[in-house]
Amino acid sequence: MPTYLIHSGPNPTSDFYFAARSHDHDIHWDDDPSQLEFDATDTLVFIRYINSKWRRYLQRLAAPSRPNIVFFMDDDVLDTSTHKGLPFRYQWKLYIYAARHKKWLKNMEVQLWVSTPWLMQKYQDWNPTYVPPQSPYTNITEHYTIFYHGSASHEAEIQWLVPVIEQVLKLKPNLNFEIIGAKKIRKLFKNTDRVHVLHPMSWYSYRSLISSSNRCIGLAPLLDTPFNQARSVTKVFDITHAGAVGIYTNHFVYSSIIKHQLNGYLLPMDKEIWVKSIIELIENEKMRQEMLKKARETVINSQYILNSVNKNDVV
Repeated sequence: MPTYLIHSGPNPTSDFYFAARSHDHDIHWDDDPSQLEFDATDTLVFIRYINSKWRRYLQRLAAPSRPNIVFFMDDDVLDTSTHKGLPFRYQWKLYIYAARHKKWLKNMEVQLWVSTPWLMQKYQDWNPTYVPPQSPYTNITEHYTIFYHGSASHEAEIQWLVPVIEQVLKLKPNLNFEIIGAKKIRKLFKNTDRVHVLHPMSWYSYRSLISSSNRCIGLAPLLDTPFNQARSVTKVFDITHAGAVGIYTNHFVYSSIIKHQLNGYLLPMDKEIWVKSIIELIENEKMRQEMLKKARETVINSQYILNSVNKNDVV
């Protein structure tokens, strides 16, 4: 039975929660369900957002042939009371593409899939299904970075490089390109994936950048706000994939998977403690390597993620 995942293009949510699963199931990706044909045996999953056009299309489908409809969320996008304090533009987006559709989703008897045990508990009257994140990095080959750090005085050279870089990146999917520049440079490469445009910096900052051959520590502070209660552990995947050891807030989001000084640091939101801990890790390479090894084992071993949830409730 095919499953159709509806999203508005590549994004972190799709990667963390569905990309790895798509290799083992009959899963298809699309950005417009109205262009597809369904029957009652199909499953249609809307990832995080839904719009009025998609709603109208679903309402026109005859009930006997209507697919099984699912709404998946990895933040508390349906409750506007948790959105207070977020940037207004982001609040508006959450309202237009998620929160205002909550009543309609329930009336349509849409199934709810959620990303965390916290969301399962909050929306228990909806009988949600838990979909834990999976690392999207497990099958990614090692990437290499090529760079051009010319200043604004080298604009002609940068213009010349654009088609060269575009071609090289097409031929070598495991290459990244790094360049320094402002808005004009970002615009030159806006349609080219795997280009990292760094903001212009002071000479001392640049010397520090060019002296760093890799990343060793990743920071994941988390304030205790209503919106943050629904966060997941995806930062662990990001930091570990970067070859770094994570320093995380001692919050239930991270304490379910991170054990202090085993596979990362769990700290209170105390600035002095964070400063001390960062210095401690910087100065102890052996400890970092041991913790990084454990963190990589954690990412591979999904039982850490599932330890607080009944496995029968997991997709």
